[in-house]
Amino acid sequence: MEILKKESNCIKWVVVATLWILNTMPLSAQNRATNIDSVDWAIKKLTKLKVYNLYADNGWGSTPTGWTCQQLIAKKASDQKLLSLTSAKKPSAVRLAAMKALILRRNKQCQNIILKNLDDISSCELASCDVSFDEYVENIFVEWLQNSIDEGLITKADSVRNDSIIFFTKGSSRLEYVHDLVTKLPCDNKYYHRMKEMYYKERVGYVLMPLVKFKKNADKKLVIKSLKQFSKGMDKEGGDSQIEAIGNTNEALEAVALWPNKEFRLALTQLRNYELTRKYFDYQRIKLFYLACMAYNDGWAY
Repeated sequence: MEILKKESNCIKWVVVATLWILNTMPLSAQNRATNIDSVDWAIKKLTKLKVYNLYADNGWGSTPTGWTCQQLIAKKASDQKLLSLTSAKKPSAVRLAAMKALILRRNKQCQNIILKNLDDISSCELASCDVSFDEYVENIFVEWLQNSIDEGLITKADSVRNDSIIFFTKGSSRLEYVHDLVTKLPCDNKYYHRMKEMYYKERVGYVLMPLVKFKKNADKKLVIKSLKQFSKGMDKEGGDSQIEAIGNTNEALEAVALWPNKEFRLALTQLRNYELTRKYFDYQRIKLFYLACMAYNDGWAY
């Protein structure tokens, strides 16, 4: 009899425990679902991933986790929360997700935030399907802002004013946006002095081509000096030495194609002789060299 009672009690406890587990399981699942759908969860996950996804596809037919986090932040975070996440102290991928959401919401504070942080040098890994690359966060911010005219965030007049602010900000030459911008600027002396500053102080060679549009004699030495940097950053066989930065010869060749001056011929001849001795050819340089020589259109060039 006692054995039956004990078995009966055990059965009761098993039943009670089973009911308790069954009742708590939906609650636990609900809590997990709530956490996964929360903005804080998305921020933590994106912080850990350290990657900003440009598309909803990872190149293999599935949606990246980072993209899901970005969309969650964009949909559920308040404007105040998003503004706080754009701070330079926040993780780069989170900052990009927050700024993109604010731009899509046409938040008028975006413009001031971006223009006040032009000296920000933080970068982030961007994923474009199955390809990834690093980019300055501020460069992405600027491109998003300046391309938001159709969305109504800024006006055409705002865009022109912003271009001026960005161009004249010291250190902005590191941005790919500025690289594209200088090629579109007219020959105005107010731009000329800033370009010279970019070359000498910020050490960017891409301003050579825009500079020669002014056709100032003082800049001939600059072009010749850059043409003669053909072996800078190269090893004995003409490969990348990876010890120092490669010179600005390719940029100088682009400049010569716009301004085929006779004073550049000696440097071009020296460059040709060097290229003939290289074991490893730079096909881009050969192409630029050809275009520069053809710009003279005379017997010497042929």
